[in-house]
Amino acid sequence: MKVTVKLDVNDLWQGNKFAFLKVPKLRRNFLKSVLGIPIGLLIVLFVLRKAFALTILAVVLTAVVAGFAADLVMIYITKMKITKRYKGDIPARVIEIRQGGVAQSVGGKQTNAQWKNIISVTKNEKYIFFVVNDLSVYIIPKREFESAEAAGEFYDTADKYWKASDKAKKK
Repeated sequence: MKVTVKLDVNDLWQGNKFAFLKVPKLRRNFLKSVLGIPIGLLIVLFVLRKAFALTILAVVLTAVVAGFAADLVMIYITKMKITKRYKGDIPARVIEIRQGGVAQSVGGKQTNAQWKNIISVTKNEKYIFFVVNDLSVYIIPKREFESAEAAGEFYDTADKYWKASDKAKKK
């Protein structure tokens, strides 16, 4: 089964957001960076022997501000990189699922991933995601299919192939 995908900047942002929340290695790194600031502050305030209530308040406020700032920075960097890289024109890609794995073709270049090497096959109300490795997610907007049934069939087929692979059996 094949689908031609035309992504926009928002699709790529949704893919990055999905990756940061669902891909274990990226999620761990993101949490380390967000939690590092409040924990560091806690240690400094503890060493300086500040009042316990003041220390807790400072850490909570810092965690909220650091989390919000990290989100803004992540959004800015992601959108700037995408805009700079593609200059507003993201090339169309063809994603094909077959029994042996997934192939993605972009501008004459093709990447292949065997099902046993794919981390997960997931969907939400607007997208289908194939987590290919710790740094790569194939994003398939459901709007690219002729109907919701066609998107469901594509996902069900991919999920069936993935679950039949050795990788899914080990989970």
